Amino acid sequence: MAQFSFPYDASKYPVITITMTGEEVTIDEFEMYLKDMEDLYHKYEQFVLVFDATKAKYTSGDIRARQAKWIKENDSKIKERCTGMIYVLPNVMIEMVFKCIVAFSPLPVRYSTCRSMDAAMKEAEKFLLVSK
Repeated sequence: MAQFSFPYDASKYPVITITMTGEEVTIDEFEMYLKDMEDLYHKYEQFVLVFDATKAKYTSGDIRARQAKWIKENDSKIKERCTGMIYVLPNVMIEMVFKCIVAFSPLPVRYSTCRSMDAAMKEAEKFLLVSK
């Protein structure tokens, strides 16, 4: 099973949730995930993307590099359609690693980190209010 669950959950649109399963992901599975992300960005507008990483495991450098490349390739689409990204990170150590990664490969939209899905949903509401 892939690290990311798809289809994504758009039942609370304009908040869209992607849940990381905690399973290892192959490059092929990650490419399918990126294709699903492209579909998401074509289908929806003005949304907040919530990544539930409470079960996430370490992602390989190859996968992180591919993700950074994809973000750069889709920078304008992300900025046009996504109001912000929120990452649910279970502890301070994972948050520190995440922030180091983002420092080297900045996200094209604002982002926030939270410890729980409840906090992420409240943060998403704030993102949506500011975007109006």
